[in-house]
Amino acid sequence: MSQYTEDFKKYVFDCIEGLSDVLYIDGYDFRVVFNDTQPQSDMMMYADILVGSTYLEATINVYPSCFSIWSDGNLERLAHILLHELCHVHTDALYSWARDDARPLQKDFIVQENENLVERVSRIVSGLLPDRWCFHLAGLNHGEVSVKVVDKS
Repeated sequence: MSQYTEDFKKYVFDCIEGLSDVLYIDGYDFRVVFNDTQPQSDMMMYADILVGSTYLEATINVYPSCFSIWSDGNLERLAHILLHELCHVHTDALYSWARDDARPLQKDFIVQENENLVERVSRIVSGLLPDRWCFHLAGLNHGEVSVKVVDKS
């Protein structure tokens, strides 16, 4: 049985729908996977995203540590985590090309610099949104976004 509540899932969907319009990525099809276990590589990872720029699709993996933020009532942090992941859509094509073409010693640097860039962009976007935007994300949505759910129970 999944540990994720329907309210949590709805909030995640509302974030994706609202923020995809703000970020001009509303043409993407998003798939959300609610994972029951943390990735072994990073036990504090909240979420990650796999972007398919060619077909305008992305898969967002949500991990139990993300649900614990919801359980603590920290909507601001949860919304920012999702905003950060969605900002990867804009950097992914160049990031993937640079990472794949880099020398082995450069790969870690490229990965870290991409994370730094995405975090700076997400903070800029967050600063431009209305006060307390994480509490009314559904109101930010003006377009249609395809969001599919996968629950790994």
